[in-house]
Amino acid sequence: MPYRRGYLLYGPPGTGKTSFTQAVAGALKLNICYLNLSGDSLCDDGLNRALNDAPANSIILLEDIDGIFAGREDVSKGRRHRRRVTFSGLLNALDGVRSQEGRILFMTTNHREKLDPALLREGRCDMQIMLNNASATQMENLFKKFYPNKDQEALEFAESLPEFKISMAKLQGHFLKYRDQPQKTLENAQELL
Repeated sequence: MPYRRGYLLYGPPGTGKTSFTQAVAGALKLNICYLNLSGDSLCDDGLNRALNDAPANSIILLEDIDGIFAGREDVSKGRRHRRRVTFSGLLNALDGVRSQEGRILFMTTNHREKLDPALLREGRCDMQIMLNNASATQMENLFKKFYPNKDQEALEFAESLPEFKISMAKLQGHFLKYRDQPQKTLENAQELL
């Protein structure tokens, strides 16, 4: 049985997909190896080498995997380039004969529906996790992180906004804008809409 795992984190922009990966790496005391597949300098063999040469105790992160291929076609088709990772090359690198054991792979996307089913099958993508926009509980808890002991204001803040419409990144920006001003944060909550 191969000893490797693949995870797909999907959802709207700003919901914490990359931050989630960083948190997992921190909790497991692993390094993160970011691999950019959209560059013109990487080919199938280069991808295999990069994956196999990744240091032990690392998570490999492939961000915006949907931006590389539209179905099985290279999205840069028509552009002049000498070397590219092909769809079959990516699939083989993820779980082919030459793929590395002991690897944890995280892929992120804002558009899971654009991904080819071959990329999402078990063995390549063992678990798919949706990270959505903020729930009322998340909004309330984030308020409390910025302003401890302001439980009533946190509840009012969360109740004043619709669930699953605002990203955590946007909320964080709002809290930073009114840093040390919990009342202004609450009064200006509608700015987030």
